[in-house]
Order: sequence, then C-alpha cells, then structure tokens
Amino acid sequence: MKKLTWLFLVPALMWTTFAHAKEKPRIAVLDLKPVGVDLPFAQTVSNMLRADLVNAGRFVVVERTQVDAILQEQGLQLTGCTDQSCAVEIGKMISANKILVGEVSTIGEAVVVTVRIVDVEKGVSDYAANQKSDTRANVDGAVKQIVRTLSGRIGGEITSDDVHEVTRSGYYLRSIFPGWGQVYAYHETKGYVIGGTFLAAAGFFGYSFYNYTDKKKVYGDLPAGTAQSKFDSAYSDYQSAGKMATIGAAVLAGVYLIHWIDVLFFTSPEYSTASLETGKAGDWYVSIAPAYYGGVHERPGVNVALSMRF
Repeated sequence: MKKLTWLFLVPALMWTTFAHAKEKPRIAVLDLKPVGVDLPFAQTVSNMLRADLVNAGRFVVVERTQVDAILQEQGLQLTGCTDQSCAVEIGKMISANKILVGEVSTIGEAVVVTVRIVDVEKGVSDYAANQKSDTRANVDGAVKQIVRTLSGRIGGEITSDDVHEVTRSGYYLRSIFPGWGQVYAYHETKGYVIGGTFLAAAGFFGYSFYNYTDKKKVYGDLPAGTAQSKFDSAYSDYQSAGKMATIGAAVLAGVYLIHWIDVLFFTSPEYSTASLETGKAGDWYVSIAPAYYGGVHERPGVNVALSMRF
C-alpha cells in the first residue's frame, strides 16, 4: 500500500514543483507596426497576441486599457512606439519586466508576423520570433505558434535550436510513448508528468510481475512431504503476488489510457499550416479522426490511417 501511495504522490509533487518553480514575468504588448497592411488589421493581430499570451498561463499580461491610462497621465500615447528605447521607457512606467514589440508585414499574399521581447531592466532584446501565414484568414495560427515559441524560450524550457513546427503525424507518432507527444506540442510540464507517471507505473508493474513469478516458482518447487502449513503459506504468498501484479497491470493500462485521452481531447496542439504544405515524397503521415458506424445502433469509433506521400 505504501508503494502505491508513493506511486501517485511523486508525480503530484513533481507537478507542484514545476508549477511554482518560477514567478510569472509581467509583460505588455505594444501595438504591432503595420508594414504593407492596414492599421486595423495590425491592431487585431496585436489583440490576438495579448489573448494567446494570457491563455498560455505563463505571463501576467498588462491590459491595454491599463497601459493607455498610465501613458495618458504622462502625456504619451502607445501608437507609434515600436522601437527598443521607447519600449524600455514605457516598460518602466507600467512596471513591466518584458515588452513585446514588432510588426506585421506582407510577402506577396502571405502575412508575416515578427516580434521581439525587450527586457526592460537590461534594455536589450532577449528573444525574437517570426511566423508566416499564407493568408490573412490563417494569421491566428501564426500568432499561436509565436506565443508557443516565446513561452518556451522565456520559461527556459526550449532554446532557438529546439523551436520546431508541430505536425499532425509528428504529434501522434510521438504520442505512442506517453508524454513525448505533449512535450513535442510545447506542453512540456504535462508531458514530463505523464511520462514520469508512466515510467513509475511500468516500474511498479515490472517489480510486481517479477515478484509474482518468483512466488509462483517457490510454490511450484515445494517437494512432496512438505508440511501443510508451509504449503498454505507459499500458496497465500503466490496468490497475493498475483493480485499485486494484476493491480500493477491495471494501473499501467490506466495511465496509458489517460495519456491517450489527453492526446485526443485535451492537449489539442495548433498544427503549423506551412508544415502541411511542405511534405515531400516518402514522408509518412498518421491521421486520426472520429467515426460513426451505422446499423441498428449507431456507435462512435475512431479511424486511424497511416499513409505515405508519393
């Protein structure tokens, strides 16, 4: 029983440690500079950045109205402040740790969002990211990718070399091993907790199964003429070990099932639209989609397909 308690207590402690390891930085988003696009569109992209930074849960995002109110007291305005020195000055006024500045531009029909994170205390740009969207309608995907990248880099979980596009096939293939798919989709803490829990459950099952086979062997090797009390004791140990191994298998299967429920319904990564169009011959793809099978009683199911691009 104590071993089972530790099996679930350790992941909980890991989660608490990760969740409180670092204080959330206070960040303000200045309106992105429009380059080749209209001002209302640039402001819309700026609002998307603010909303996604809030949803990321890793920052204290200063509200636009609060920034405007402070600047109005100082006789300044937010519009037009896009350079580093202006960002640092505003950051000090609103007591922000980081300021996000950048621009929205175009390359043909594509929209490019480029941002920089300025450290107010140091007065330098710490991080930068850019993402291209094929159309205006898909710019929200580019914004979400930028926020994922910046969240990981500011949190110290990823570096510029770790930044990658999230593809559907890459996500589901990595999800075969619990936790790997979540880490790939930039849900690092969740991935580490799920992966660690699965390894702990696998270790417990391995130990309980080994103990079961050992007790079974001891019971089976008892010679004829052994005292009945010893037979009864060995049989009791054998049965208890069998029950523990069954519990271990059930826990392992349960963790794996919970992992796939999270993969299919909760992690919900934003796939890069660009990566879906740059496939080459020989690339493998995994598609998973809900399905409903007909008949007298319609029942839900899941279709899984593995395909290769020619």
